[in-house]
Amino acid sequence: MSRYTLWGRWRQNQWRQNQHGQALWRSPAPQRSYDVVVVGDGSGHGVATAYSLAHQHQIRRVAVLEAGPLCGAQRGYPAALMPSDSLSSAQATFYQYALERWPKLRRELGYALEFSACDGLNLAHSQAHHDALQRRLEMMHDNGLAAQWLDRDALARYVPGIDCSESNHFSVRAEGRVGARAGLLQNDAGRACHEATTQGYARAADQLGVDVIDHCEVLGFTRVGERVTGVVTAQGSIAAGRVALVSPNARLYDKLGEIAPLPRGSCDISRRLWQTIVT
Repeated sequence: MSRYTLWGRWRQNQWRQNQHGQALWRSPAPQRSYDVVVVGDGSGHGVATAYSLAHQHQIRRVAVLEAGPLCGAQRGYPAALMPSDSLSSAQATFYQYALERWPKLRRELGYALEFSACDGLNLAHSQAHHDALQRRLEMMHDNGLAAQWLDRDALARYVPGIDCSESNHFSVRAEGRVGARAGLLQNDAGRACHEATTQGYARAADQLGVDVIDHCEVLGFTRVGERVTGVVTAQGSIAAGRVALVSPNARLYDKLGEIAPLPRGSCDISRRLWQTIVT
């Protein structure tokens, strides 16, 4: 796989200037059938799923179908803080694994993902926030994750611009200063750019033979009984051995009806990523 560095992107005048990413991956016409069809990109989840299928499992007759331009919804989207500070033990372990894996992805994908390690600081603006962060700290310690508690004095030293006075009752003071009572600090957090990560996965998946097809909206599904056998798109029907539904579009879940793997109201896209393989 060829290397694609930050300097190379700038030198080739491709630094976020190609809105649809045509220079990074193909957008071929869809084939009549695939082993797996991934519906929706899901802010990078779709192309990451396709890359994993091709790279780790050698399943390369895969298509990712996106209704609009890939990365279109992420244009100018800020980088994401990724501390492993969830109250869920499973999620905390998952995020910690992601933080350890992220620095390796740049070499694996051959693409500048704009990841940077940094501190993660959660502020307690009220007594309720204070108690919730205390519970989170205990959970992190129980799971062997490094984190430390900053009381008012420690927080004031760590971030001098924060109002840590006893009279502070609001998250933002009238004079514009942020107020807080305490903080939960994690030193091994990180930030990553959604757009660059999606582009990196899409480019790597494309080089492994995956068809990343934008402007191909999925309108419905073909079924035999309760088994989903393919999708109906604006460009015609596509047969599939498996359909992975990554899109958060509630309309698609409604079309699946009773066989939808998750209820319509679910908003946990990470859970959908792992659980919405329709068989």
